[in-house]
Amino acid sequence: MTVAAPTALHEADPRFAFDSLRPEMPAPPGPRPGQRAARLRPALSGRLVKIPGHAHGERQMPDSTLGQRVRYRFDNFMARGGRSIFALLLIGFLAALGLLMVLRATVALFVPPESGSGWGWNAFLTFLQMTEPGAMAEEAGAGWWHRGLAVVAGVTGLVLVATLIAFVTTGLDRRLHDLRKGHSRVEEEGHTLLLGWEDQRVVEIVRELVVANESVDRRAVVILAEEDKEHMDDYLAMMVPDTRTSVLVTRSGSPSSTRNLDLTAADAAAAAIVLASCPEMAPEAEKEESDARVVKTLLALRSRSRNGHLLPVVAEVFDPSIRSLVSELGAGSMVTLDSHDILSRVLVQTSRSPGLSVVYDELLSFEGNEIYFTQADFAGMTFGEVTLHYPQAVPIGIETPDGTIAVNPDPGTVLGAADRLLALAEDDSTISFRREPVIRPDRPRPAGGRLPLSPERYLIVGHTPALPMVLAELSRYVLAGSTVDIMPCRGQRLDEGRLHELGESIQGVEVGCISLNPLDPDTWQQVAPASYHSIILLSECNPAKSPDQSDSETILVLLLIRRAMGAGSTSETTIVTELADSANQSLATSAGVYDFIISSRLVSMLLAQVAEQPGMHRVFTDLFDEEGSEIYLKPASLYVEDLPSELAFADLVVAAQARREVCLGVRIAADEGRADRNFGIRLAPPKVERVTLTAGDRVVVLAEDDT
Repeated sequence: MTVAAPTALHEADPRFAFDSLRPEMPAPPGPRPGQRAARLRPALSGRLVKIPGHAHGERQMPDSTLGQRVRYRFDNFMARGGRSIFALLLIGFLAALGLLMVLRATVALFVPPESGSGWGWNAFLTFLQMTEPGAMAEEAGAGWWHRGLAVVAGVTGLVLVATLIAFVTTGLDRRLHDLRKGHSRVEEEGHTLLLGWEDQRVVEIVRELVVANESVDRRAVVILAEEDKEHMDDYLAMMVPDTRTSVLVTRSGSPSSTRNLDLTAADAAAAAIVLASCPEMAPEAEKEESDARVVKTLLALRSRSRNGHLLPVVAEVFDPSIRSLVSELGAGSMVTLDSHDILSRVLVQTSRSPGLSVVYDELLSFEGNEIYFTQADFAGMTFGEVTLHYPQAVPIGIETPDGTIAVNPDPGTVLGAADRLLALAEDDSTISFRREPVIRPDRPRPAGGRLPLSPERYLIVGHTPALPMVLAELSRYVLAGSTVDIMPCRGQRLDEGRLHELGESIQGVEVGCISLNPLDPDTWQQVAPASYHSIILLSECNPAKSPDQSDSETILVLLLIRRAMGAGSTSETTIVTELADSANQSLATSAGVYDFIISSRLVSMLLAQVAEQPGMHRVFTDLFDEEGSEIYLKPASLYVEDLPSELAFADLVVAAQARREVCLGVRIAADEGRADRNFGIRLAPPKVERVTLTAGDRVVVLAEDDT
C-alpha cells in the first residue's frame, strides 16, 4: 500500500486544518521506508476534530471542559496512593491556616482583639485553635467577629486533623496487613524449603522436620504456597504449637515463579520438598496438571542453583514417564516418589508380617530409631565382625565409594577403608565404634530351620486406584494356587473384563469378587473373615469425601470384622488397615488392630527423610522392593532353642547371622496392645541388654524371604 506524504495529504483533504490549530507548525517529514507513519494526535481545542482511519469511518473527538480536565488530573494525582492523600490533606490544612490568618488579621484592623496582636500572634492563635479546639477559650471575652473566627478555625481544624488521623491509622493498618503477607525476602541459610500446600500433608512434614531439627539451635522451615499467608500461619500455629528449635516461615505465591522463589532464599536452602497439588485419588486430569506444575517448579529451582550446585529436591510425581524425565533433569539431585507404589508395597509387606507397620513408622519417623550413614576405622574387618563393635547401633548395610548400597550383605564381606556403614540407631550421637567387641556371645547357635510356605487366602476390601499395584506386589510373594477375593465398596460388582484384567496382573493367583456391602453386618456372617490368612482394608479416599469420613467408614468395617471373628478368637488372620488421617490412629487401636498404615503420614515421613538425607531414597527403595532383603518379624523359635529364655541382644544378633540375616530388634507379644511401649516393638537395644523371649514373641530381622 502506498502512503501519501503528510504534506500532500494535508493539501488534499481540507478536514485536516492543522494550520488553524498550530499556525506556524512545519509539516512533519514523511516516514522512512519500512517505518510506520506516526499517528497524528490533534491538540485539544474548542472544536470537533475528525480522525481518519477508524474502522467505522470518521470518528469525532468531543471537546473536554475545564472541569473534566481538572477531574482527570485530580484522578491521576489520587491514583498515586497514600502520599497523594497525605499531601492533599497537608495542603488543605496549610491553605485553611493561611486563609484564617488573613481573615483574623483583617478583622483585627477594625476590631482590635483583647489579647495580643500582630501577624505572629494571629498565626500562632489560629494554629492553636485548629489543632486544639480548647484554645477557642482564648477568645471568650473578645468580640463576636473574633469568636466566630475561633469557631471556624476550631471546626475546620477538627475536620482536617480528624481526617489526617483516620488516614494515618488506615495507612498503618494497611502497612501492618502487608507486613503479615510477608513480601520481604527470607534471610535464612541451610533451611528446608517446602513448596506447595495440602493441610494434612504439610502438617505431617513440618512435625517431622521439627523433630529432625531438635539437635540444631535454630533452623528454619520455609513454606511457599498459593495460600493466604494468614491462613497458613494460623493453621500451623494451631496444628504445630510446639516448634521447639525450628522456625516456621511462610510466604504466599506460586512455587513455580522464580521471583517468589527468590523471596524464600531458595539459593541458600539445604533441601526442598515439592508437594503435588492434588491427592492420590484425584482424577487423571488433575494429576496431569499437578505433574506439570511440579516439573515447572523443579525447573525454577534448578535456575536458582548456586555456583552450579543443584539443590537436593524430593517431589511427588504421579506419571512414571515424568518421573524418569525428572531424574534425567536433576542429574541425581532430584528424587521423585510415587505414593501409590510405596503404599502398595508397605501394605502387602505388612499383611505378611504382623507388626511391620510399627517398625516402618519408627524407621521413617525422626522419633525413635532411624537409619544413618557412618564411617570409622573398620577397614579389614568383616561385616559380621563389625556388628559387635557398636554398643547400641545395628549395622544393616554397606555403601561403597561408587555409591552402591548393599542392604544385609554377606557377613563375610570385608569392609574397605572408604566404605560407609548403614546403621540403625536412636540418634547419630549413639553411634560409636569400639576397637574391641562390646560382648563375646558364648551361647551355642541354634540349628535353625525354615518356616513352611503354602498357598494363602487374601481378602481386599475396597476398590481404589492402588488395587492393581497391591495385586501386582502380592503376586511377588504368594505361592501359585493362592486366592485373592476383592470386596468393592458398598456392594459394587466388578465386571468380567475388569476381573480378567486384574487376574492378568497377578499370574498364578485366582482373583474373585464378593459383591456384598462391607458396611452391612450380615456380610461378615456370610464371608467368615477368620478363614483368610490376611485382610487388607483400603481407604476409599473418594474426592467427594473428607479423609475423616473415609476413615470413619473404614473403622466401621474394621469393627464389624472384629465382631464377626469374636472377641476371644484365636484366629491368626492379619488385618491391615489403611487410614487417611493420623488423628484416627487411636480409634483403630481401640478396635483391636495394631497394623495400620496412615497413607498421608507414611508418604510425608518418607519425603522428610529423603529431604534430610538424600541417600536414604536408595535405602528405602531397596527395603520396599521384593528383590533383595526386606524387614520381617519372625517367630523367636527360629533363633532360640528353648523358650521362654533370657539372653543378651548380642546373642540374637549372632543367631540371625547364622541364618544370613540382620537382627534389628524384638517384638514382645505381651506389649503389642500398649501404645506407650510402641506396641511391643523394641529396635536396636544395647548389645548387652538382656531380653526374655516367649513362644509368642518375634524377632525383627532383615532377610531375603519370610521363611
